[in-house]
Amino acid sequence: MKDDQKDDAARRRPIHHSPLFWIGVVLCLAAIVVYVMSYDLSWPVAK
Repeated sequence: MKDDQKDDAARRRPIHHSPLFWIGVVLCLAAIVVYVMSYDLSWPVAK
């Protein structure tokens, strides 16, 4: 396989194969859980 083909194949790799993607997913889910479980971080409801 030529070097150009290797670089092209690496560029077309699906995003869900990247470890950075999964780190981002875990951090987003952790933030959602903290927000839902904590009343202190939620916006006050208008009365």
